[in-house]
Amino acid sequence: MSKAEVVKEQVFPNGYTVIGERYCILDKSLEPGEVVQAERGTMMYMTPNVEMSTKFNGTAILSGEPIAKVHFTNKGTATERVGLATNMPMAVVVPIEMDRHAGILNCKRGAYMASDTTVRVMPKMLPSRSCTACLCGGMPPVIQELRGTGFAVINAGGTIVKQVLAPGQELIVSSDSIVAFTDTVGFDVRQVGSLLTCCCGGEGFFNTVLTGPGTVYLQTLSYERLARQLVVVHEANSSGASAGALAAAASQ
Repeated sequence: MSKAEVVKEQVFPNGYTVIGERYCILDKSLEPGEVVQAERGTMMYMTPNVEMSTKFNGTAILSGEPIAKVHFTNKGTATERVGLATNMPMAVVVPIEMDRHAGILNCKRGAYMASDTTVRVMPKMLPSRSCTACLCGGMPPVIQELRGTGFAVINAGGTIVKQVLAPGQELIVSSDSIVAFTDTVGFDVRQVGSLLTCCCGGEGFFNTVLTGPGTVYLQTLSYERLARQLVVVHEANSSGASAGALAAAASQ
């Protein structure tokens, strides 16, 4: 199996510039008449001749996207710019050349950020190999499908790696680390190990098994994991504050 490749900003095509290494801005230059579409709420800045409009996309709501997308159109006669920022905390942007993935990419709900207008976001049943994988594979039964021939951007957390799998090759991953995978990748689950490992290993009862051929995108900081850590920190702070208040009351 080939070594996992870190997704870097250098792979973005001409016209796209990534500003910053973390919590970055995606800066897109627009030629006259050019349009880029994005998830609502991502616009950070735009030059005066860029027109913002919304396009209804009712089925996308089933895949975790808003009911409408925002289109940014250059109405001027010179190059204009629009700057987009992710809606997710601590996120980085991941470039996707749809042509390299046969025009289809299966993504986590909410992963889509922006694209050219040739790319559509659609709901799709998780292509799992069993009912157990559908229920316990770390992704919901309905996911996002990106379909098209152009360029798209998805967002994910932490460091993002791309792993290319040969036919029949398996990759066992933590269930919440999956960002996206191509349509040729098989999706299944496998029990972590003994009962003791399931209970005390920190990975739950199942790991996800991805089988090639195809490409897989993984993240080091999923939003589910971040949310769990924030809850732990909040509870620890609350417990500390309560203990401090009790100690202060006892001393009076």
